[in-house]
Amino acid sequence: MQPMPDRFSVADMATMKTRILSRQCSTCILRPVGERIGLSNERVGEFIRSTVERGSYVVCHATFPSVVADVDPAVCRGFADRFDTESLRLIRALWGFVEVEPPDRMCPDPAGHAALDSSHEVTRLRQAAGIPDTTPADRCRYCGGAL
Repeated sequence: MQPMPDRFSVADMATMKTRILSRQCSTCILRPVGERIGLSNERVGEFIRSTVERGSYVVCHATFPSVVADVDPAVCRGFADRFDTESLRLIRALWGFVEVEPPDRMCPDPAGHAALDSSHEVTRLRQAAGIPDTTPADRCRYCGGAL
């Protein structure tokens, strides 16, 4: 397994702890279909199984550097509340967590929401990974908000 690039680091050097969201983000992959970022149940299940088998954790997609500027990556609260992996136990025992607020909106225009075109980073990442976009037509493809 390759290490995650530093730009995805969940380490908070100021506190010497690991950043974790204080609550689930509004489009957490572990929310019900229609409330989460556009992933099928099968894809979410496959991703979670793989992460648990590796004893790892999930970095919240809403905190990816390519999604929201000026937001530091953090452990997904939805995942951490449901799964107690070896990595999470080690982090808890050695450094502990510092809670951070999730970004309120990932959408660049939350007042106007938009179905994003193929040039958007999230859309490109999904396409590159072969993940179909299952976002309902009446939801913003970026933040999941109602159009």
